Amino acid sequence: MADGDSSGSDGDAAAPRMEEGDLRSLFSAEEWEIGTKFPEPDTVPTKHFELLVSLGSLNFPGVLQSMVDERRWLDIGRYLRRALRFHAKDAAEAVAYPPARPDHIRRAHPELYVLPRRQHALELLGQGKRQEALRYYHDAILARIHPVRRNAHVDGLLSSLAEIINQDKPLDLGREALETHKAIEEYIELYFPRLRRGVRLRGLPGDGDKLGGSCRFGWLVLPLQQEPCEEHHELVRCLVCHSRLHLRSPQHWTFTEHLYTECPAMTPYLRKQLPRPHLQRLAARRAQDLAQDEADAAAEAAADAAAAAAAAGGGGGTGGAGIHGDDDDAAGAAAPPAT
Repeated sequence: MADGDSSGSDGDAAAPRMEEGDLRSLFSAEEWEIGTKFPEPDTVPTKHFELLVSLGSLNFPGVLQSMVDERRWLDIGRYLRRALRFHAKDAAEAVAYPPARPDHIRRAHPELYVLPRRQHALELLGQGKRQEALRYYHDAILARIHPVRRNAHVDGLLSSLAEIINQDKPLDLGREALETHKAIEEYIELYFPRLRRGVRLRGLPGDGDKLGGSCRFGWLVLPLQQEPCEEHHELVRCLVCHSRLHLRSPQHWTFTEHLYTECPAMTPYLRKQLPRPHLQRLAARRAQDLAQDEADAAAEAAADAAAAAAAAGGGGGTGGAGIHGDDDDAAGAAAPPAT
């Protein structure tokens, strides 16, 4: 089952080359204002929809919403990869795992690579194509993501997918699609904050000020009737690991502790953005984690240099599915099912 990408260039040779300012000139002031603030697909002018997709522009939330509605998960994967090139300045400032190249989605943003592809595998399973889903998981997801640095959250996405496929567990595709879409939006919110797509997130009821300096990473949600919080507890959604947390007062202290000690989706980039901890033990943990991040980045840079030297010396380098190869989905795609 091929991933749908025929080359590492992602078809970009034929894609238009355009800066964000040039793109904006194609829209009226009203179109731009409405389209960039509201996620509904009908806020995106039809005549420019495919252009926005081919560019990878994240300016209009309705583009992603439309593709989610149509379950175009492989197209979403390519769209997100193009976004790292179209929004090159933003991407360069927010590499989750330095020293990865900002536009190399597997290495720079492994979670963003996995999310739409995981959902595609679930869609295959929902269509009764269990063997294709299993093959796609092994060859187009696991083999591609296994060589790169990643966190426990990404490993959890992989293991839960394997469990669903192998154990034939009940599958609620609608709920899975909703959670995947929400996770992608929250990821964009954290790594591309300039785009201000957070209207969807900030529209949740609650008071973000209670989270203090941590409010960028979460949102305080008023408890729903079916999910009552215990007394003196509040319900917080972590935008990093996409979990709903019941936190005791004061919320900004307990949420900061979650981010430092418990959040499984923390990355070296986000760790540097965290508010300074209020407790000495968290300050010590911060220093230790930042030092480890620097050591991991240095080791990866050395491995990159060695791979480049080997390639220059005629060694040929690693294959496309390796950590140093081009980000070519087709190289890790499974062979077509036997007929």
